[in-house]
Amino acid sequence: MAHTQVSPGGAPPSTRPRLAAGPFIRHYIEMAAAMAVGMVAFGILFMSPMDPFGARTTISARPLLSELGMLAAMSLPMAGWMLYRGHSAERTAEMVAGMAVPSLAVIALAATATIPGLETRTVSVWSHVAMLLGMLAAMLLRRTEYATPHGAHAAHAAHQHAGPHGG
Repeated sequence: MAHTQVSPGGAPPSTRPRLAAGPFIRHYIEMAAAMAVGMVAFGILFMSPMDPFGARTTISARPLLSELGMLAAMSLPMAGWMLYRGHSAERTAEMVAGMAVPSLAVIALAATATIPGLETRTVSVWSHVAMLLGMLAAMLLRRTEYATPHGAHAAHAAHQHAGPHGG
């Protein structure tokens, strides 16, 4: 009788994704870089003297509105990058929520003056900190996906959805 070695998770070692800190950290940095592209684009399009839409004065006078625009501008390229790198639409939406929900909470707290010291002039810093921590939390919840090389995402997703009959 042949004996197949099985991991504590129940999968044979050959089908388990290889987990490593390198891909996890690289994924986080790639998402942050894509978000930085969105942040720069938002700044050029809406906050700089080059502002082609004439929105600079309006947005500068409303920091919470600026934060909402920044959140959208950062989410779009990050989501696009995740889809390009092979993540599912579900995981991409999950990551956008992971970054948006904490940031929106900070914006809401600032708008309602719930926390002393969280003023509209400091909301940007705290919103971005919350966003990055939310993304990290989303990644840790799905660390199997984020700690595998990008090429393994499609194979991992197919294995997860295959079911007992292979499809």
